[in-house]
Amino acid sequence: MRVWGQVRSFLYALIAVAGTVSWAHAEDVVSIPLDDLAAKTRDWEGMTIETTAYCFYVELADFRCSNSGRVSVNFVEIEPKNARKSVESNCDAASKACRLRIRFVYDHYNPLSKSGELNVVAKDFKATVLGE
Repeated sequence: MRVWGQVRSFLYALIAVAGTVSWAHAEDVVSIPLDDLAAKTRDWEGMTIETTAYCFYVELADFRCSNSGRVSVNFVEIEPKNARKSVESNCDAASKACRLRIRFVYDHYNPLSKSGELNVVAKDFKATVLGE
């Protein structure tokens, strides 16, 4: 009986701790077309964004992604390493941009021109490639 009481107490404690841990859930990620980030720009701050964009490698620590030219996002780092190497090798010019599914944390934006084009700034300038 005493052992069962200890096991039960341990299980209750484990459940209580699990309830306070912040686990990443699918609802924590906003899946949205890249161009839609041009609307309500401040609403996206701090959110994890998942989108599809055409990305290419410019030079060391410079990866650029966009769709229609209305919204762009640039990264210094792309993860995982095999995705980074693939982009560096296969998507090494704007004319050879690769369509990628990417995830990043939206930090803020910078207007680029009077035409309304804007540049989204990712937190730590980092993206994760989820696939093509």
